[in-house]
Amino acid sequence: MHAGGIATFAGLAFCTPHQANAGIDDAALMTHVNGLLTTPLTPSGVASLRRLAFEAQALALQDLKTKLERPSDNEPKVLPLQEKVARLARQRERLNGIVLTPHNTPSHAMIDRACAQLEEGVLQWLHPGKCTSRHAEALVEKPKASLSFDSHGSIKVTSASHEKDCDTGSAHLLRVALQRRALAYDVANIITFDVMERWHQSLFDRLHYEPPPNYTAPGLAQLVAADKALWLLVSEDTRAKLTEMDPDSPHIRLCDSYMNYYSDHPDVLFHLMPLRAGRRQPARPVQQDHTKAKTTVVDVRTASTCAGKKDVTVPSHLRVAVTLSDYQPDFSSASLRKLFDLLPLEPPARGVGVGVSGSFTTGAYVYSNEVGLRRNLTGLPLTSSLLAAHVRRISPSFPFTSVALFHNLKTPCHQDNNTFPGSFNLVAPLTEFQHGEIWCEDPAGNIPQDFQGDLRHGVLLDVAHGPVLLPAASSLHATRDWTGDRLVLVAFSVGPALRLPPEHADALRASGFTLAQSTEDLTSPTPLLPLVPSSVRPLMVEICSGSGAMAAAFRDLGFLTLAIDKTINSFYFPRWMMPLSLVFFTWVCHAARAAERVNALFLVVFKVAFELQVHLHFEMHGIPWVNLDFEDLTVNALVRLMSKELGPDLRRAWQAVRFCDLDACQFGGKRKKRTRLASTFDLSALAQDCDGSHPHAPLRFATAEEAQYSEGLCRAMAQVFAVWTPVEFLEQAKNTEHPMNPERSLSSLLKETLFHNLTMDPLVLAKSTIQSIITVKQMAQELEEKEAKFKSTLDPLVAKVLKPKRILLWKALLLAADYDDMDIVDLVSKGIPLTRSHGAVPALPEKLVPATDTHESLLASSSLRRKAIISRKSDTPESEQIDLKLASDLEVQRGEVEGPFSEKEITDHFGSESWLLNPRFALHQGSNMKLRVIDDAKQSGLNAAFQRTCEASLMDLDALTCVLATIAKAMSDGSYQGSELHPDVLAGDWLGRTLDLTRAYKQLAIDAESRRVCVLGFKKGEDWIY
Repeated sequence: MHAGGIATFAGLAFCTPHQANAGIDDAALMTHVNGLLTTPLTPSGVASLRRLAFEAQALALQDLKTKLERPSDNEPKVLPLQEKVARLARQRERLNGIVLTPHNTPSHAMIDRACAQLEEGVLQWLHPGKCTSRHAEALVEKPKASLSFDSHGSIKVTSASHEKDCDTGSAHLLRVALQRRALAYDVANIITFDVMERWHQSLFDRLHYEPPPNYTAPGLAQLVAADKALWLLVSEDTRAKLTEMDPDSPHIRLCDSYMNYYSDHPDVLFHLMPLRAGRRQPARPVQQDHTKAKTTVVDVRTASTCAGKKDVTVPSHLRVAVTLSDYQPDFSSASLRKLFDLLPLEPPARGVGVGVSGSFTTGAYVYSNEVGLRRNLTGLPLTSSLLAAHVRRISPSFPFTSVALFHNLKTPCHQDNNTFPGSFNLVAPLTEFQHGEIWCEDPAGNIPQDFQGDLRHGVLLDVAHGPVLLPAASSLHATRDWTGDRLVLVAFSVGPALRLPPEHADALRASGFTLAQSTEDLTSPTPLLPLVPSSVRPLMVEICSGSGAMAAAFRDLGFLTLAIDKTINSFYFPRWMMPLSLVFFTWVCHAARAAERVNALFLVVFKVAFELQVHLHFEMHGIPWVNLDFEDLTVNALVRLMSKELGPDLRRAWQAVRFCDLDACQFGGKRKKRTRLASTFDLSALAQDCDGSHPHAPLRFATAEEAQYSEGLCRAMAQVFAVWTPVEFLEQAKNTEHPMNPERSLSSLLKETLFHNLTMDPLVLAKSTIQSIITVKQMAQELEEKEAKFKSTLDPLVAKVLKPKRILLWKALLLAADYDDMDIVDLVSKGIPLTRSHGAVPALPEKLVPATDTHESLLASSSLRRKAIISRKSDTPESEQIDLKLASDLEVQRGEVEGPFSEKEITDHFGSESWLLNPRFALHQGSNMKLRVIDDAKQSGLNAAFQRTCEASLMDLDALTCVLATIAKAMSDGSYQGSELHPDVLAGDWLGRTLDLTRAYKQLAIDAESRRVCVLGFKKGEDWIY
């Protein structure tokens, strides 16, 4: 036996399989031991072996019992509940004048921590945030118990704490938390309530002291620091002395004297000293310039509660009337890039930084199957909300629990394991860079990528040119090399995205995060659309407008317009700032108006819901469009201010300018005057040369007439930026068809069938149908022998299910119809696989829903899944059990399933316990309570192992409604598709019938490999039938 590996009592006790409380299987034990011996056991040896095996099992049970019952020496003593209640009652009687409610009463857990300090003999400081109330404790879920081993090998039953910190953000909340701590230590007989309350009151009295000039009063953080310093001093002097106190003499508290002694210690008072206030620059005087009655700047408004106020440099002749509330969130690349530079960076979870790199993440996190909220979500709430809003702007429906910013981070080939299985990541660029694509594994791709010595193929997602959706949870991916400064935003959902704690989900929603409601939301996100402005109505601004002819042309097309020019009379300058975008074009006019010494400039901008930048430049090709000596000081200062703030962006903008030349006479101008347009927008449609078909005015002309733009040119310019005129928009809306318009929703085959039934003679149509049936029957008769021979080669169970089906006839008809997916015949003949994938279907639109489990994983965990389903406590009504039994017996009679079996018979049939149980339940539908038996493949996990590649559009009630509407319209009009209806069709009454397959999926066989994962079962009494 020793040579066979049985060297201990435990080895003998568990050398054979046995069930708890059933003893050792005698036959199995003898067979096992005799197999190790050279000679069989004698009768006396058999008796000795039985006794030895019994003693081995008894010793194993006793050892387990000893470990379970052994008390832990270092486990803190928990005060019994009755003792807590009694002490709290005595405390309430003793402390007259203090109203105790569940909000200011300490939690039981807090009292236990205080009592544990008395047992250990060491006083510990409790942060006020840990001083929870009984009210908060009563609302916390009951912790889940688990078994663990201590350092001595004993088994302990532990509970994971779900207690949360309490809020101490205000003076009142901090004061109440400290009061709860005083009450808890009073109940534990460590420090009396009066002594601690006196200390707490002295702390908060500091808030009312008037600080010296240029100093600030102590804050809440200083009070907490002083409290901590006091407790450290008291704890050091009372160490190992707490056990000397008599808990039955509450009037003799050792810590009381130490608390009073150290309350005015220099180490404590140091934290309560007033701090020097920050330096502030005196406000700069604001002047008014009344030159030529122009309105100028009078003040700068700032938020009085802003802690980070900074001085603003204001030109002497320009008023800035802007507050933080005047701006909406700015999602421009420059602003988000600037924001990233101000954020606290963190080391990335993976990847290698290239040059200056870093990362920032906010939202939810998951670690060791525990989900929580990142510190950045609560510490930087405005930043978190801004990033969440940017994700919603890119895709309003995309679900995400976390947002990350990655700067110059190159990740190796990997797959995300902590995100929701099958979910997608939204990756969007925040800076301009070249290349830097994301390689994503795809069997249909042609881009190779090395992964641990194995060559994989995939596709490249060009994130540099716009947002992309990355299946990071189901596919390998890696970052390619790039040029430039690469900053990307990544939005994703953590693994437990659908089972977040309610308080975490509420916090994420409050910050603007879009949370998923179902698995489909995460695995089938809405495709990304190009970013469009938030407002559908654009704004056109014309500077140096003159009579405003150009603005009038834009206004006629539905634009909001604003014409700006110099005026002799004074006017009121409104207190608001005009945001202008990068889209602009300028007109270089050599005969510019001398009074303004400015070339005519036109800006076409699109007003959006967020602040947009102003892009201006001082000159172009050496021709200044704004003279810095211009007398209009307001415009001059505006240009200088914007140029100072936006200099780099302006230079890049002018580098992207494109030029377009045209002859003004082509658009109704009086002379053949060559004009050049400069714009970052495509104006090539206006590039027209004179065709000589119209007369030109002589050179003797008025300068004012040349400077004024013709009506035709204004209309053509406005038309470039308008898809349709308002009238055309109305016509387009009137001509828009309903999504379920029969002409659009019905297939061409269905339209052809309706055409034949409506326009042909019913007798001719009936003869054609009969002839088709005769032809099909002849084909079936010719293929009968081949059909039998073909089915003899199939799997027996597949052939049994397909016995009434004519597979070869079906194949011949598909070939005659030129069907584009002939692989369906082989798929049905071999049996339908219930796991993995069936491949793409050419006739159906693609829709990939990746599998989140595998066939092998299902079988490996099938026994555990089966036990979980069987052990689930669910009371199935007896009537439902009878319905399931009758329906299952009918399926057995029809040959659709096999059975009934017991669990042991199923295991013997497959040769192992690796088979998956799909529970059945009954569903009654309609007023007639029609019985439908549902096989729950979702509960078993079978659905998760199948990968869908397409989406079928079924003939539903909408399609039937469209058919009926088409027939009704044809009967009313008397024609269909330009052909008159047959008289017999118009004269007769229509009768309709819809056909549906009975037990459609029961008529198809499954392949041999899928039978292990397709065992059906239901509960009958106390047993299960399979």
